[in-house]
Formats: sequence, structure tokens, C-alpha cells
Amino acid sequence: CNRRMWYKVRKVERKALIPSSLRMIFDMGHAIHEVIQRIMHGEEDKFSSERTAALDGTLISGSCDGDFEDEGLEIKSISHKGFIKLKSPKTEHKKQGATYCAALGLSKMLFVYYNKRTGEVATFYEDLDPKIVSKTRARARLIESAAASGEPPERKSGWGCRTCPYEYTCKPGV
Repeated sequence: CNRRMWYKVRKVERKALIPSSLRMIFDMGHAIHEVIQRIMHGEEDKFSSERTAALDGTLISGSCDGDFEDEGLEIKSISHKGFIKLKSPKTEHKKQGATYCAALGLSKMLFVYYNKRTGEVATFYEDLDPKIVSKTRARARLIESAAASGEPPERKSGWGCRTCPYEYTCKPGV
């Protein structure tokens, strides 16, 4: 959400309003990350986890779940319904992975999807896609320009609003 990123760039106070039912789901996802990262640390001497990835020329940064040699790792826990539909990484995950690859100088990203119902795992490799990175940089420039002008991007409501730390300020339902 461009507006969410605008609030972040403007350093607006965050207020997480995550219901306990969602908090439990998020906590399970964090536990899955920790287990897979622990396995990777045991298997790969050069593996590092939770690398800060800042995209040059932008204010965009995030935390890559891990990397080793020239490959990144992104771990995603997913519902059974979503898991059985997977044929490749989700579009938003490809964007995240490409951004992390560019920021960390990696050539490809390994996506590990964990089925929360069955424990099954699916893996996909994606090479760095410069077109995605270029679009991400352009989007970042738009958001940063809007932040400098003080004019917020258009408000759009969606599924992410219910866990957005800026929902109280944005008021997407109003």
C-alpha cells in the first residue's frame, strides 16, 4: 500500500491493532521461520539470517529471511487452500524477493512455502528480475516525492488494512 509506505517514510507513529486470533497466526509463522533458519544455520556454514536489505537510491528497506553465497531465502507460511494452488511464488513475494536480491547483491531467491495445515513444504527459485527492481524503485520515488510534499497517496481499502499500524490515522473505512 503506497499510503502505508508514505506514513512510514513520514515517520508517523505506529499503533499495531492486531486481534489475538491473528496474533496467534503470526506467532506460528515466526516459529516456522525460526525452525527453518535454525536448520539452515546447521546445514550451511555461510548462511546468515535476518539481513537488512536497503535498496540503493531509495528509502526502502526490509529484512531478508536469509542468504548464503549468492542466493537469498524467503520463508512463507501459507494456508492449505493457498498452498495447493501454488505453481510459483506469489507476485508480491516475487517483488519482495527481487528487491532483496538487488539490495544484497544476490542473483536468485529461494522461496520456501510451508503449509500450515499439513507441514508440507514447496520450494521455488526465482532469478533476480531487473524489471521488478526498476518498477520498485519508480514506486519508491513516487512515495518519497509525495512524502516530501506532504500530500498522501490515494486511500485504498483492502485486506491489509486490518493489520496496518497506521489504520487509526488513515481510517480506510471512512
